[in-house]
Amino acid sequence: MIKITWSYIEIFQATILIIILNSFPLLILELDNQNLVENFFIKSLFFFLSIFLSIFLSKKFKIPYKYYISLVILVVTYTLIELSSFSSEKNSTLFYSIFSGALITILSLALTHGKYNISLKNFGFIKIKNIQFFGLAIMVWIICILIISFWTYFIIEYGAKLKLEILIPPENAKDLLKETGNNILSMLIIASIIAPISEEIFFRFFVFLGLKNLFPNNKNIIAAIISSIFFALIHIEPGSYLVTFTLGLGFCWLYIKTKNILIPIFTHSLHNTVSVIMVIQL
Repeated sequence: MIKITWSYIEIFQATILIIILNSFPLLILELDNQNLVENFFIKSLFFFLSIFLSIFLSKKFKIPYKYYISLVILVVTYTLIELSSFSSEKNSTLFYSIFSGALITILSLALTHGKYNISLKNFGFIKIKNIQFFGLAIMVWIICILIISFWTYFIIEYGAKLKLEILIPPENAKDLLKETGNNILSMLIIASIIAPISEEIFFRFFVFLGLKNLFPNNKNIIAAIISSIFFALIHIEPGSYLVTFTLGLGFCWLYIKTKNILIPIFTHSLHNTVSVIMVIQL
C-alpha cells in the first residue's frame, strides 16, 4: 500500500453525510410504522429535503462531480421508490439496506479515490491470488468466534450477578428475519452481500487507513482499535459492542496481513451467512 492521503477530515465529512441522509428514510419508516404519516405531501417533503441536503453538502465538502452525480441519482431513485406503490412493508428493509450500503460505498470512494485520484489497486482492491488467504481468514474468524463465545458464556452466567445483562449479545439475525418479513433471500442479500461490502470498504479501507495518518507510531494498532470501536458503536445495542469490536479487530488484521480488502469482506460475509443459516435452521 502507498501513502494515505485522506484523514479524519474526510472521515468526519462522510460520517455527517451518512447520518443525515440515512436519518430521513428511517424517520419516514418509523412514522409509517406508527401510522402517523399518511400524507403523500409530508413524505415528499422529507425525501426532497434529503435530496437538497445531498446536493448542498456534496458541494460543501467538494465531492468530485461523478461521485456527486452518483449520490444525487441514488437519493432520487430511492425517493421515487419509497414514494411509489412499488415499496411495501415487506421489501422496505431491503430497499433501505441497498440505499444505505450504496451511500456508504459511494462516499467512501468519493473522498478517497475521487478526491485524491488514487489507484484503488494500491489499497487492496485486487483479485485474490493466494488461496491460502482464505484459510487464514477462516482461522482468524474461528479465533474471533471463540473469544465471542467465551464472552457470551461469561455474561449469560454471571451477568445477572454483576448487573451486566445489557451486554448479552442480541439475536440480530432473528431481528433481521422479522424485518424482512421472513424473506430468506432478502435477508441473505442484506447480511451476506450488502453489509460486508459497504461496511468493510468504509471501516477498513476508509476509516482504518485514514486514521493511520494521525498516529506516527504504532499507527496500525491504534487505528485498528479506534476504527473497531467506531464499527461497534454503529450497531447501537450494547450487547453487540464486544462482538463487533472483536470482529473489527480481526478484519483489520486480515486487511493489514493480506493487503487485500476482499479478504475482510469474505470473512465478514462468512460470519453473517453462518448467522443467517443458524437462524433459518432453528
